[in-house]
Amino acid sequence: MTIPPKLWLPYIIMGITPGIVWLLYFLQKDKQNPEPKGKLFQVFLWGMLATIPAVVIEIFFNCVLGYSCSIGTGFSLFQNIIFANILISNLIAVFFITATVEELAKYCVIRSEVLNHKDFDEPIDAMIYSITVALGFASAENILFVFMSHPNTAFITAIMRFFSAILLHAIAGGFMGYFIGKIKRWEMQQNQLLPGIRKTGKAFKYKCAGIISAILLHGSYNFLIVTNTRSSMAGVIVLLLVSIITLSIAFKHIKEKTFANNITFDV
Repeated sequence: MTIPPKLWLPYIIMGITPGIVWLLYFLQKDKQNPEPKGKLFQVFLWGMLATIPAVVIEIFFNCVLGYSCSIGTGFSLFQNIIFANILISNLIAVFFITATVEELAKYCVIRSEVLNHKDFDEPIDAMIYSITVALGFASAENILFVFMSHPNTAFITAIMRFFSAILLHAIAGGFMGYFIGKIKRWEMQQNQLLPGIRKTGKAFKYKCAGIISAILLHGSYNFLIVTNTRSSMAGVIVLLLVSIITLSIAFKHIKEKTFANNITFDV
């Protein structure tokens, strides 16, 4: 359905507001040494822009694997294998296409805009910036969903996604950031007090753990959504509740274990 131009701005505001509300909530976790607002805005914007390559890559794989294709139909390298089993089909779609592509897109922003930046000077920063990137991504995605909704249900769509998909993106980003924060904490314990993190074997392992944890959470959520049964919808609620509790514990853990919360760097 075509949205009249006069509604574009209200729809954009409706789509982006949930992500900003969640961002303001999570920023309260870092009151002692808050990050520069300009840098937070920058990574939020880059998170939004990361949706562009992610969508293109997802369309490509969906087309090649025979799920859907906007440029043609009937072409699939693995169609007979994938569609022979609906479970395998769904698992490939949600874990190896959607979750993997989107979480890697977010990590690319974190890698380029955060990991070696002067404002990344304590472990909790990794969680704050990762969540900010994730919420930027979720906000752009939410704007798209709002524009695709019927005018009578656009607001309901935004509200429902506030408590589900957008929160999911934030939590997944937080998990990724937690493992990156553990790298920073380990370096500080080794008296490596420069901002950012170094490239080491240990850092690589933690980065992989963070990305994999985000993919598993994201994929599990998507799998429950596409299954679309009463039990799976109940599973979504349980997954989100357990995940937000786990993320809260992760915030507390990384702050308690940091011995230099008030260190600043002039670089």
